[in-house]
Amino acid sequence: MVLQLSGTVQIGDGERGAVRFENLGPDGAFFTAEGAPLPAVGERVRLRLVLDSYPLPIECEAVARWRRDESTLPGCGVQFVTLGDYERAAISDHCERRIAESGRA
Repeated sequence: MVLQLSGTVQIGDGERGAVRFENLGPDGAFFTAEGAPLPAVGERVRLRLVLDSYPLPIECEAVARWRRDESTLPGCGVQFVTLGDYERAAISDHCERRIAESGRA
């Protein structure tokens, strides 16, 4: 689901950096870095995102699966590793609602 949500990414014990989630699904996401360093492919990161349809921030660990470095807006595709069932369902519901609202259902 293509969208734009703000969030953060933390690599290792480093500081959190701002990112924009451009694509989101129940198994993973693609985010662009807004000055935050990108993880190396295979590196684990800690993500935080807020959905308008979910009362709490969603936090989970993810693994970087690919990177886009050769762009004016670098980004990273990640696969969720520690996302709970309830949070995964909230993301699925959020995506389904956005698709229905856009008329692409």
